[in-house]
Amino acid sequence: MLGVLLTGFGWVTDWLRFVTDYYPINRSAQGYSAMSWLGFGQNLFGEGDTAVLVIGWTLTIATIAGLAWIWWRGRAGALAEKFALAAVAIPLLAPHASAFDSGVAVLTIAVVVDRAGLRAGWPVPIFWALGVTTLFGLQLGFTPSFLLAVVIGIWAVYYLLPRLFGSGPESEVGVHSNGLLEPWAAPSAL
Repeated sequence: MLGVLLTGFGWVTDWLRFVTDYYPINRSAQGYSAMSWLGFGQNLFGEGDTAVLVIGWTLTIATIAGLAWIWWRGRAGALAEKFALAAVAIPLLAPHASAFDSGVAVLTIAVVVDRAGLRAGWPVPIFWALGVTTLFGLQLGFTPSFLLAVVIGIWAVYYLLPRLFGSGPESEVGVHSNGLLEPWAAPSAL
């Protein structure tokens, strides 16, 4: 409010002009690192391609719908699982997301290994090694972080959906796969 009082409302049009001018400059400088559904498709097939726009936005909307379904219908106490799936999915949604935004997938990895146990963690060293390939994004014309985020997302869905929607002991909130109780679990979840 103080800023508006001192400078007026002109900042809104200045900001919109900056954002409008920034996108093409940023896209030309580091567009190869775009890691959203749309950005990756544009890196592979070009920006003006109608099919890329349709497929990119369709996958974006499907991902949003999937996340909404998980948050709405998944077990109420399974917040870590819900946040883990959101963390790996959100960078795939934002057209301006870059390779470094995929770093939040480490939270997804941590939750999957915590919830599903070490047996689920066997691909983690592979994920780490593949993460190094992001250094070659400029040469490839796209960021391998996109592919890595998709693979981590599929891996996380495989291990976390049963905990969100299943009926066995693996789905019980508050109980690790090793049978130990989480100290922060709500009494009603036990």
